[in-house]
Amino acid sequence: MPAHSGFRVLSLFHPTAMVADLQEAAVFYRTVFGVTSLTIPYTAASRAYRSLTIVGDVCIENISPEQTHLSQFRMYTDLVGNHWFFPCFYVEDMQDALYHLHHRHRIRLTESGTGNPVIGIPPGGSGRSLLFTHPADTGIMWEFYEADQEWFVNSPLADPRKRPGWKLAQPGSDDPLAAGVLSHLTVVVQDPRAARRFLVDVCGGRVFAEDEEVELGTRSTWVTLGAETTVVELAVPVKAGPRKRDLEKIGNTAHSLTFIVRDLQRASAYLRSKGLAFEIESDHLIVTDPTTSIGLRFGFTERFHRGDPRTSGAGVAPPARPRTMGRQRAKGRNQ
Repeated sequence: MPAHSGFRVLSLFHPTAMVADLQEAAVFYRTVFGVTSLTIPYTAASRAYRSLTIVGDVCIENISPEQTHLSQFRMYTDLVGNHWFFPCFYVEDMQDALYHLHHRHRIRLTESGTGNPVIGIPPGGSGRSLLFTHPADTGIMWEFYEADQEWFVNSPLADPRKRPGWKLAQPGSDDPLAAGVLSHLTVVVQDPRAARRFLVDVCGGRVFAEDEEVELGTRSTWVTLGAETTVVELAVPVKAGPRKRDLEKIGNTAHSLTFIVRDLQRASAYLRSKGLAFEIESDHLIVTDPTTSIGLRFGFTERFHRGDPRTSGAGVAPPARPRTMGRQRAKGRNQ
């Protein structure tokens, strides 16, 4: 069987943030990143309120489950609280994707919200289709999404970045955070084989680095995915630390988003001024303590990981060397 199954992953649609309160999330994004959130219509199938927030070049979907229904999303937040959940990627042909994922690779697929199995016919309608993989087959749950151009132009649910005229705003010289493009998203796993097989053998991704960074507490596999490159770090915790705690609490899970910033020291000082503290802090990487960042871990770095195809190799970060991995209390107001 060839390494690439045949269907095409295009780009990252959104990481998913499960939050108890969309208004609290909106205040956090506005206070820290200086961006507004767009409330989108309630989704009856999944019993959830939602919003979209653009940070840098990333669209984040925030989901707040309706509390009167015991949906899969409500069960997640009841057990876990605020946390990153599943990443969603655009694909080119959902029917072809369904065939390759389920028929050729025997990956179980489910509908949005209901968890009902998907076989043969892509779920959705009115210009879009979406489905989820079963985490037991793919390491964690992944979402795939296809929509036509009319959907992007007219639907209130659509990705704002796909609307005509949208451009990535370049941070100004006076922006103390200057969060630009996404460096990578981190997934913590007990065993990386299922997720690696899925991303590489099934989805056509490519491994470009493998590191054992004991001081960070992980052994990581770095994978590029999609026609528009997204980097996924599959991190296996090998010692005590934030990533091991996350794995022990939840199991395999999306863990953090890491953005490229212009000046890490300046970004660090700015984030502290907003009441955030850090779980990981090194010369090349900071990651927020989620107790100070609405339950979500945000990472910041000045450089792409070495071997990342988006760089020629110059100015690539060496392994991060944390000064501390203990939880720090924020100074000032928590978000």
